[in-house]
Amino acid sequence: MKPNGNRRKGRPPKFVLDPNGRPIVGLSYNKANSCYYATYSKPRVYFSTGLADALFKFRQWQNQQAIEEPYMEISLPSPPGSEGSKIVTWSECCGDPPVIAAAHAGESALIPENVFLEMARNFILKDTINAARKLGIPEIARMTDLPPLEPPLFLDKVLQYYIKRRKPSPEEVKKMKASWKEFCGIVPVRTVREISSDMIHDYRVFAVR
Repeated sequence: MKPNGNRRKGRPPKFVLDPNGRPIVGLSYNKANSCYYATYSKPRVYFSTGLADALFKFRQWQNQQAIEEPYMEISLPSPPGSEGSKIVTWSECCGDPPVIAAAHAGESALIPENVFLEMARNFILKDTINAARKLGIPEIARMTDLPPLEPPLFLDKVLQYYIKRRKPSPEEVKKMKASWKEFCGIVPVRTVREISSDMIHDYRVFAVR
């Protein structure tokens, strides 16, 4: 399975590289006007001539977009005893209607990602022992024994806890507040548990420039 989008085949896009040589997917550079822009935007959306400022505006632009519903590409195998040319539906493969995808046996079909994930979620929660066996992940069988998650720690509270424990000087507090406000403005989440390594990496790129 792999995410699929409506992008034309041909010469692959050239993404901007961060200071570590990693591509920033979705951000490109136009040498003609020395400006960074959103790779797949139509009409083209420009941000800035400086990488740090462009990355910041690019992440904001991403968060503001009405994201197109992502799809998953899946292979629909031929059910036992059926002919290879038969049209196969998702219901025949997973045994759970409604039919949301169809293709010739052995070919690929697209289903909305949110539908696929909801079906996977329901499959696991319906019978964790059976799901653990079929998926080959024994830990799933013990999901019901896990303690409930603690309440999320919101980012606007983190700095307060840190300052309270460390007791920095007023000058340090001033710098910390400015940096933390900048970080919270870049990451698209509001709790600690939602922060990913990519978000931290994006902030690092912004901060070092």
